[in-house]
Order: sequence, then structure tokens, then C-alpha cells
Amino acid sequence: MQYTHKKNNALVRFIYLTLIGLGFILSFIRLQGYLQTLLMTVSLFTIIAGMFVFMKYEATTFSIVINAKETDFNFFINKVVGRRGAYTCYFFISDAVRIVKYNGKGTRRLLEQEYGKIGFYYYVHNIRPKDRYAIIFLLNGEYHAIVCEMNEECLKQIEEYMKLAEAVNERHKESPYYDDYEDEDASENAENVIEGVTEAKNTEVQAIAPNEAKTNACETEANSSEASENE
Repeated sequence: MQYTHKKNNALVRFIYLTLIGLGFILSFIRLQGYLQTLLMTVSLFTIIAGMFVFMKYEATTFSIVINAKETDFNFFINKVVGRRGAYTCYFFISDAVRIVKYNGKGTRRLLEQEYGKIGFYYYVHNIRPKDRYAIIFLLNGEYHAIVCEMNEECLKQIEEYMKLAEAVNERHKESPYYDDYEDEDASENAENVIEGVTEAKNTEVQAIAPNEAKTNACETEANSSEASENE
């Protein structure tokens, strides 16, 4: 499964073109003394702000990718800047604890009251999007949350994958090969387990093999996190 949320390009283009245009207009105004220096500084920062909006929302796209992997499902966030793409987030669906609607700091506070300290990672390419969801997962005893955009259909599919991963784990634990499923001899049996559960659930799984999948959980993006936390 691969999903990319629709962009609101009209709003983004209006903002960054307005900022860049205003910056260039200010640069042609001539004043006396320190006012000219102040005006040039404002002009420069306005142009930089416009370029920041362009790079963050127009040139960058995030996609959700889920594929089958042995006895589990891999969840990836694929970040594309211009024509170059890379996986910036990776975890197993079986590690997911919950998926909730994300409405900013209020949702964050409620989640941290329930789970304690949570590391948040933001992967959105629209300005103040309404269709934001937080996927909470447990890694090495610590809770993390990925905030991304998706529609109702994608949300239902992810919830189905979470249920399917749980069923796969239960079936796998019942297998006589559970104790040594990491061995090469048991890999074929593990594939049979997930294949059987997939057929039972009547769920179609499209395998999308990543070229460069990172083995860490999620790569923190400072600019994305700081900007999204203020929303």
C-alpha cells in the first residue's frame, strides 16, 4: 500500500509568492540612515521566509508506504524533495499501539498524560492540515508518535493492517516453529503463517520493496518538528 495525501498547492503558492514578492519590493525602497539597513534586513528575512515555505510545503512530499515483511508489516514514510526520495521513518505495524486524530498541542498533552513522555515526529506537507493523525508505537520501552496526513480510507486500511499484524503474531506464536522462527530454516514457515492469515482476512497486500530502508525507528527532522509543534 502506498498513499500520498493531496496538497493544497493554491494556498502554499499564494503564501510563498506573496512573501518573496514583498521582499523584493521592499528591497527597492530607499530610506535614510539606519532605516535603510532595517528595511533591507526585513526584506531579506521576508524572502527567506518565502523560500522556507516553498521548500517545506511545495517542494517536499510525504508518502505512507506499508508492505509485508515475514511475520509483520513494515511502515515507512517516504520523503521526496524535488526528484529525490528517501525513507525517513520505519517501524513495524505490530509495534503500533493506537492511532488517533491529531489536533495540535491539545492532543499531544492528552496523549502524554496517558502514555508519559512521547517523542513526536511530524511528516505533513500542508499548512495546518485538518486530516492529521498520530500513530503511537512502542520501541525499546519508549513511546513515539508519527503525525502524518491521511484520508478516511487510508485510516481504515492502516487500522486493518494493525488488526492483521496482531492476528499474524497470534498465529505465529501458535506455530511449532515459534521458538526458532529467526532461523533460516523457519523463514518459509513464517511466510506461510502470514500468507494464511492474509487469505483468511481477505486482505490484499501489495509488496513494495524499499531501495534504502533505514533500520532505526524515525529520523527527527528539527525544522518540521519545531514548526508543527507551534500549530
